[in-house]
Amino acid sequence: MEYHEYFQEIALRLNRNFDVTKDVQILGQSIQIFAKSEIHNESYFGSKNLKLWRAENFEYCLIQQVDVITEDQIKQFQLFLTQAVDYFVKPHSEHMSSMITGVIVTKHFPKELQEMIKQFKYRKSFNLSLKGWADVRCLAVDLHSNRVISNKKGKEVQQFYLPFMDRPKKKMAWLIKK
Repeated sequence: MEYHEYFQEIALRLNRNFDVTKDVQILGQSIQIFAKSEIHNESYFGSKNLKLWRAENFEYCLIQQVDVITEDQIKQFQLFLTQAVDYFVKPHSEHMSSMITGVIVTKHFPKELQEMIKQFKYRKSFNLSLKGWADVRCLAVDLHSNRVISNKKGKEVQQFYLPFMDRPKKKMAWLIKK
């Protein structure tokens, strides 16, 4: 699979729940796909004038193409993701959580660098979590071998970023002849 095919496929997948922007500059980094999702939950008592609580959840996806991956590039990308937390997350009393998902897309991801992705962990609490928290997912997509390497938090979305996602097979009992 080529880069442009993968980016088209991922943009289509993200487009259902995210606002997707292509080819942007964020914190000096060139990002091929930037996607943002905001979810607001509220509970009312009687009418909408009597709000009991409100919680806001945000997710930001930053997908970057890297032709040849090195240890320094992974370190820079992970530093970029931690800086993105401060750039995007604006904590306030109704902020519950923010998720930064960083994805490196490459033709070949060396096995010796996989541990750098798997061991990466970053979580930031705001005001003892009273104003929410932010987590970072770090993933690497290997287009050649059709696999995704991720940190522990990234396992939640690992299947989503597979280049060739296994489609669920529909049961078509009516086609089966007895």
